Parts: sequence; C-alpha cells; structure tokens
Amino acid sequence: MPSIREADRALVGTVFAQPCSRSLAFPLQGITTIALVLGILFIIEGVMRCLLYFQTHSRALILLIDGIIGIVFGIIIVAIVPDDAAFIIALLVGFRLIMAGVVLFMVGRVIEDTAITE
Repeated sequence: MPSIREADRALVGTVFAQPCSRSLAFPLQGITTIALVLGILFIIEGVMRCLLYFQTHSRALILLIDGIIGIVFGIIIVAIVPDDAAFIIALLVGFRLIMAGVVLFMVGRVIEDTAITE
C-alpha cells in the first residue's frame, strides 16, 4: 500500500504534468498557463510569508512587506494574463527573485542578531 508521501508526490506530479503536456502541444497557450500558475504561486507564497511574519517572535517587517508585494504581484499576473503573458512573466519573476534574495538576506541578519543577543 502506498504511503501518504508517495500519494502526495503522485498528486503533485499529476498536477504539474497536465500544464506541461499542454504547453508542449500549444506553446502560446503554454505561456499563458505558466503565467497563471506563477500568479497563483505568488499569491500563495505571499500569504505564507504574511503568516510567517505573524508567527515569528522577532517580527521581521520585511517578511510582511514581501508577502504583501507577492500577493499584489500575483493578483496583477492573474488579472492581466491573457494580454502580455511573456512580458509579465519576465518582469515580475525577475523582480520577485530580487525581492526573495533581499528577504532571505534580511531574515538571515535577524536570525544572526537574535542568536548573538541570546
């Protein structure tokens, strides 16, 4: 009998296989699909970062700011997807990666400062 972990992997694989196979068959629609998936991913990641902000004791404000920016970018991508999907993907993913790097750097500094003071 398969374990829950194997079932989760099978589910995730199935979820990702459908858009990928569709992208191979219809490349222009594939870009739109990727943009839509990225928009939804940004929204989920933004919500998770906001929740992480409220759960941490140090209350690193950069997590809340990054979460709000992620949610806004996700909504923009989902709202504008059919028009300029490739441009939106390039612009927002690039900016989002820069923000993720800044956030990881800032969180690392907060953790380092917390470890030194304790």
